[in-house]
Amino acid sequence: MPREILLAAAAGLAGGTLYTALLTGSVGGIMFAYLSQVPLFLVGLGLGLLPALIAGGVATLLVAVAGDALAALLFVLTSVGPLVVLVRQALLNRPTGAGRTEWYPPGLLVAWMAGIAAVGIVLSGFLLLDHPEGYEGAVRAMLQTAMGGMAPAGVSPESVEHFAGQLAGMFPGLVAVSWMLMMAVNGSLAQGLLVGLGRNLRPSPAMALIELPAWLLYAFGLSALVAVAVGGSVGYIARNLAIALTVPFFFQGLAVVHAVANRWAARTFALFMFYLVLIVLGWPAVLVTAIGLAEPFLRLRVRYGRPRAPEEE
Repeated sequence: MPREILLAAAAGLAGGTLYTALLTGSVGGIMFAYLSQVPLFLVGLGLGLLPALIAGGVATLLVAVAGDALAALLFVLTSVGPLVVLVRQALLNRPTGAGRTEWYPPGLLVAWMAGIAAVGIVLSGFLLLDHPEGYEGAVRAMLQTAMGGMAPAGVSPESVEHFAGQLAGMFPGLVAVSWMLMMAVNGSLAQGLLVGLGRNLRPSPAMALIELPAWLLYAFGLSALVAVAVGGSVGYIARNLAIALTVPFFFQGLAVVHAVANRWAARTFALFMFYLVLIVLGWPAVLVTAIGLAEPFLRLRVRYGRPRAPEEE
């Protein structure tokens, strides 16, 4: 246990240091901050929940010392808290009758991540509802202030105001999308490193087996409907919830791609080219999300794909 505590503390120092780079306000600092969850995930997925809590506590203390109490609170709400929840769920398992171990399904991990993001959007909406122009007006005002301070010389205040107004309509949803993708990337990086070192507590979930709970589809449909039919802050919250809730279906679309690729002899090369095109072009993500939304109705994995056999994992 003392060794685990030392490793957890070291990971906390690493994660906190990476996050404090955000306080510099530079682009490089933001990139370092994006990776601040990797050390915490390494401890959680490699040592367990208690070491993850210790690492999170050390990282939070470092952020509070380097920044202030507000920065530490933001770090807990956006990084440490959600990460601890996801680690706890990821490590849940139960024995099966065949003498094997059944681990918490990857689709439910994605659902937890989406649920946390949705709660964040709704709670921030309630906190900002007292603004004279409502939730969207508060977001627009904050964006105008931030962009006005970063705008290069020669850019007119009117241009800044127009761009802030355009971005404000989708900003909470886009932040949630970015947060979920980075959380997934950080967790996957940590799990990959642990598997390579032989220190992972659970096997890596098979991407082809991601299957979302039905409530996510209903939540997305209801959010989209309310966004179209209702105005004001309620419609604004619903619109951004709908944007955020596309992310789980993006992962389900990736599951379909992996299941189909499992039937090909050149699976690894095909997936490499797919992800290269996805990263370089970007727009295929929309098609992948549409496939994920259609999967509950079309069952494309059953028709055209197959899961990987245990010996292929």
